[in-house]
Amino acid sequence: MSRFWKTIFLALIIVGGLWVLFNQGEIQNAGGLWAYFQRSLREANTSSPQGSPENPSRYSSGVTFNSATENGIFQRASAGAQNNRWQQRRTNTDRRFDSGFHVPPRFPNTIRIASFKMQPASTVHSNLHAMQVLTHLCSQFDIIAFQEIDGRGDAWLAQIIRNVAAATQNSVQFRALTDRSRIEMGQPQFAILFNTQTLDLDQSQWYSVNDPDDLLAREPLVGWFRTRNAPAEKAFTFTLANIQLDNHRPDLEIAYLGELFRAIRNDGRGEDDVVIVGNFNAGDRGLSPLRKKAGLHWVVFDTPTSTDKSHQFDNLVFSQTATVEFTGQGGVLDFLAAYNLRYDQAIAISDHMPIWAEFSTFEGNQGHQSSVAR
Repeated sequence: MSRFWKTIFLALIIVGGLWVLFNQGEIQNAGGLWAYFQRSLREANTSSPQGSPENPSRYSSGVTFNSATENGIFQRASAGAQNNRWQQRRTNTDRRFDSGFHVPPRFPNTIRIASFKMQPASTVHSNLHAMQVLTHLCSQFDIIAFQEIDGRGDAWLAQIIRNVAAATQNSVQFRALTDRSRIEMGQPQFAILFNTQTLDLDQSQWYSVNDPDDLLAREPLVGWFRTRNAPAEKAFTFTLANIQLDNHRPDLEIAYLGELFRAIRNDGRGEDDVVIVGNFNAGDRGLSPLRKKAGLHWVVFDTPTSTDKSHQFDNLVFSQTATVEFTGQGGVLDFLAAYNLRYDQAIAISDHMPIWAEFSTFEGNQGHQSSVAR
């Protein structure tokens, strides 16, 4: 090789090394150099021409706590719908969402449960477009479990509640459960939003799981609900547990989830329908011990839930034998496609995609066929 080409080769190595150094943060966030290249290619393929005015911007357990409500938010004391399409008002800078909602139509007499792991910063800073996306998204579900909400206050949740009520003309009216102790410590918190038109909450029966042995890095937030659009004696009742497992030791914490499931099921209410939702920091194959040891099943199979579509983290887990109310509909909502977002705009909201599942409003799934896949 001539001296000229050796010089060129050395220069390319130096330039490449400098490029990796300057982009180190983004490469790590993407999950490695190859994942970063794949993400960049996806962004290039989905981005729209700059300045196009015609397109929207692509752009424990067993413990009962007293609660108080403010701005529609029930906060755990530190001691212890209609499926309307929401359309934003057209302005010079904000345009109407033209895409349909990318989930199958509902079966009659059902509720839909969703889970969404947020970017904490996105629940603090005022981002009009992100708030509009989340307002429409939340209005499509009866109950949404959020993880990683900024722990310094509830203003973001209160704004979501107000926006959904205004956008749906009060056909969807949310209330929220939060853990006041995490707010007081300034830590990212859990929240559960539920539609008071379709669900009742037992206000005396919600809590954060007591975990004196620190088996889980974060204590799950638990609430007990009853569907409203069915006679009380026939209504589907269930316990919802909102979790986020430690990303440094998910396998260890997954091993304790069977015990957690039994503790919540045996917390004194006699409720056998327990649905655990959230960020497991593991794919469905990593959940296989739950099937073998506790007879649990899950909704999302072989589908990435990260926004860059490279990993599976999130799921909804329950007993197939007990929770026959599952209609068989559920999965991952690709909110980039649903709301015509570029990757950088989506990641500003969350590095995870929402997941969801549908359940009968009637106990025993009367009128529906339960079909948990696999």
